[in-house]
Parts: sequence; C-alpha cells; structure tokens
Amino acid sequence: MSYSEILIELASRNDLSQGTIQKIDHDFLNSIFKEVPNKEILLNQLLFSLDQIFELIKLTLEHHELTGMHLGRVGRLGAMLAQKAGLHWKERLECLYGGWIHDIGKIYVPTEILDKPEKLTHEEYELIKLHVNFGCDVLKYYPHLEPFLSPLRFHHEHFDGKGYPYKISGTDIPIAARIICIVDAYDAMTGFRPYLNTKTHEQAIEEIKRCAGSHFDPKLANLFCSLSKHEIERIQAQLRY
Repeated sequence: MSYSEILIELASRNDLSQGTIQKIDHDFLNSIFKEVPNKEILLNQLLFSLDQIFELIKLTLEHHELTGMHLGRVGRLGAMLAQKAGLHWKERLECLYGGWIHDIGKIYVPTEILDKPEKLTHEEYELIKLHVNFGCDVLKYYPHLEPFLSPLRFHHEHFDGKGYPYKISGTDIPIAARIICIVDAYDAMTGFRPYLNTKTHEQAIEEIKRCAGSHFDPKLANLFCSLSKHEIERIQAQLRY
C-alpha cells in the first residue's frame, strides 16, 4: 500500500472529508517518509501519530469548522517553508504534524468568541490566548505526539521575546515553532477571521516584512516573503474559504 493510500485510509477512519486532506498532503508526506531511516520501526510510529492527529483535527472541525480548516492550511504552509529552508526530515515533519495541531486548544474557546465579528474585549482576548495552554493539556493524553508539540506550545512566542505565554526569544524558540508563527500569521491575515480585517497577499507580506526581527525570525520571514504569491496560494487555496 502506498503512503497516499494509507493517508486516505486514516482520513476515512476518522471521517475526514476529501476537502480536509488533499493531494498536496500526500506529496509532503511522501517526500518526508522517503527520508525516514529504519522504516519498519519508525513508519508505524509516525502513522500511529498521524491517526491521532486526524482524530484531533476531527474534534476541532466539529467544534469550529473555520479553525479546523485553518489547521490544514497552516500545516502544509509550514511544511513548505521548512522544505524551502532545507531542513531535516524530522523538522519538516514537525512543521507538518505540529501545524496540523497548533490550534487544537481552541476547542475549549466558546464558538461565540471565535465567531465574534466585533473587536474582542480584553477578557475575551485573554481567554483566546489560553488556547496554547489548553492545547498542551490535551496533548498530555496523546504521548505519541510529544515530538510535534513545539509548534503548538511556542507558535505565539515572538523573536523579540514579547510573545506569549513563555516570553522566550530568538533561537531559544524551536525552529518549527518559528516557522509556524510566520505561516499561522499569514493565514490568519489572508483567511477569514470574523474579528480581523482580511488582507490581500501583498498586504500580508508587507506586514510580515515589517515585523521581521521583532515578531518573526528575520531569516525565515524573508525566505517566506521571497516565495511567489502563486506558490503560497496554491497550497493555501486547497482549504480556503
């Protein structure tokens, strides 16, 4: 059975639609799995982890569909940027798997807050910020996913140390989390969020450039901004509203 067939089987087992898992996901997984050593041992572990990730994506989709679809886009954008950065297969997989679960803690944020069209109150924003802690709590029940935890735990840390919740900075932030921080922000700006004004690709790129070195890792931000609009939107559009 090919990796693509396994992916389809796992998605079907978790009742994920074809709209959730796309051909581009097969391509990313195939390119990563080809580099995995000791396949007879590691692949079973990675596929078991993938099955658990699909379970979490399903839970997120059931709670808030927009957030669930956002997970898919961020995972594949993160894998693309990691690939462009020439990272090792483990880090590329961490971006893909970690991107797919980075916002699962939002299943504990009420949908009326996630869907609120007006500006969030201070209390509502503080509750949304807790999705990082909520997500870490969820993953305590999924020990096989621990290798992919850093994008969830650290994707709101800023390069200048002014992010949350840990206030770490620079290269103390794991590289997979620095990547997910960038692509998460891009997708939040260009995708539909009730409480944010949607930006064009060009506006989002300008914002990432402006925040390179403060909010974002400057080298990774510049690399992302060097990618073509077509290259980014080809991946993002597969799961876009």
